[in-house]
Amino acid sequence: MRNLIQRIRQGDRGVQILCVTAGILLVLSVWVFGGGAFVDRLEVRDAVSCLDLDDSMEPQGVSSQFPPGTRQVCLFFRYSSPSDEDLSIIWSHQGRTVQRESLSLKRGEGKKAFYLLREDGSPLPSGGYRVDMFWGIRKLAGVEFSIR
Repeated sequence: MRNLIQRIRQGDRGVQILCVTAGILLVLSVWVFGGGAFVDRLEVRDAVSCLDLDDSMEPQGVSSQFPPGTRQVCLFFRYSSPSDEDLSIIWSHQGRTVQRESLSLKRGEGKKAFYLLREDGSPLPSGGYRVDMFWGIRKLAGVEFSIR
């Protein structure tokens, strides 16, 4: 380490460029991944697709495959967050985005549920679905299910 510091002080151009590059990479990684990448951060766990929730907000009818005629599918998950955070939820059918939602999660432990359903109440189309949860640009979780 002394040798490195001495080479920087002596004006070793290669070492100076290396140090500047390392500094830039550090700043970029904090910017891209957020300061939370190095400390506590938002966590999503137990993400499942289900038919509905019971009175205590626990998932009922958990599955990755639902029968034709299904009118709604619920995304349920638990989370822990060191501070108030924003989360984006993107629902896709056959690779095409069909719904986007943004929500604020309060600091602490909690659970949330979101539903995919059609405005007219008709059954959801058959095929493969995916729902992804993002915190900024970081994907926290994803759930796949199908209606067949």
